[in-house]
Formats: sequence, structure tokens, C-alpha cells
Amino acid sequence: MIEFLPFDYWAYHNRWREVHPGAKLLFGVAALAGACLVHRPLAGLAVGGTAALLTVVGAGIPLRVYLRLLLLPAGFLFVGLISLLLDFKGGRPVYAGLALAETVASRSLAAVAALYFLILTTPVGEILALLRRLGAPALFLELCLLTYRHLFSLLRTANGLRLAQLARGGRLRGRLAWRVAAGLVRQLFLLAQHRAHRSYLALMARGAEELVFRGRPQVLRWREFGFFGLWAGIELLLAWCLGR
Repeated sequence: MIEFLPFDYWAYHNRWREVHPGAKLLFGVAALAGACLVHRPLAGLAVGGTAALLTVVGAGIPLRVYLRLLLLPAGFLFVGLISLLLDFKGGRPVYAGLALAETVASRSLAAVAALYFLILTTPVGEILALLRRLGAPALFLELCLLTYRHLFSLLRTANGLRLAQLARGGRLRGRLAWRVAAGLVRQLFLLAQHRAHRSYLALMARGAEELVFRGRPQVLRWREFGFFGLWAGIELLLAWCLGR
């Protein structure tokens, strides 16, 4: 059974599905810009918290789902912050980069919250179609779409390998479990790369020279742009006032 990405599911099943993608893109870009401008942890938390609030309360994404989706980037962030926090001198750890780690963590989480708002409320196809109409290079958008499709191939392959492992011997523990996991990861990327290459060959065999991005026709409502433009201004104001 194929498990779809939760981002793709909620992009089609949220309260703001019918809102014009340009309005949501306006807020998402403003929130991302605000996250890049902050230099204090409080400002990063305010910018990220506002984006998360609109995603959960406004768009109706369940809080449990949202927090679960934050686990993966938070895990990568935690591993990266260790090198900033600890500096070993004379065999003893020195906590020298605490302030820098706090700033990096708040800025990173704010940027993730901004991107999560956009991809949890707007289908990827509509985002790419809008960017194409705004003049974004077609090659860049094709790479984005192929990368996103590659995630589905990875997920499908991972599910198949996991089911095959469970069917052969169930759950493993200890060093054997780590060894089997390493083998699964290696096979995962090999099989996913093979499937992605086959998809590309099938696309070329049909005579496709350039991907066509067609978003669903939507009505342009200035009230929506006003609402999200107001929140975009609030995000930038928070980043400016609290981040100085």
C-alpha cells in the first residue's frame, strides 16, 4: 500500500485550499524573509510562531500532525547545533557558542514554519504554476518538480523494503538491527534512483521536451490578498522590531 506524503494530503484538505496561491505565497515569502532577517531568538520565535499559528488555527492543520512533521527538521537542527554548542579544549567541553546556537535554532525553525505554511496550504503544482507565470526559469521549476516526485519514489521504495524486512524476520535489535538498517538505506537509494531514471525515460519517450505547469483556475479576491498582506506586514514588523 502506497503511503502519500502528509504535505501533499493536507495541501488539498485544509481550510484555505480555495484561497488564491498568490495570497498565500505573499505571506510565505514575507515570513521566510523575516526569518532570514532576525538576529535574536525572541524575534525568530515570534516570526515562526505567527506562521505556525496561521497554519494550525487558520488553515486547520491538526497540531499533532504539525508537531510530528517538525520532528525531522528539528532532528537535523539538533545534530547541527551540537558543533556550535560544544568546543573541546584540553579534553573538556566548553559551552562557547550558546548565543549563536540560540540564534541559529530560532532562525531555522522560523524558516521551517514559513515553508510549512506554504506547502501545507498550497499544492506544489499550483505553487510551480504561479512561479512560472511570475517568470521563474522553467529549468529550475522542472528540477523542483522532479525532486518532489523523487520523494514519492523514495517513500514507496522504503515502504516496500520495510515490509519485506518484516516478512523475513520481524524486528531486529542490537548491532544487527543497525547493520540491516544500513543495508536498507543503501538499497533504498539505489532502487529509488532506478525508478526515477525510468520515470525520466518514460517522459522523454512521450516526446516531452518541457514540463507544463498548469494550476487550477482560481478567482482573484483582493480581500484575501489584503488579509495575507496584513499578516505579511506583521511578520516583517516583528522581525524588524524584535530582531534589532
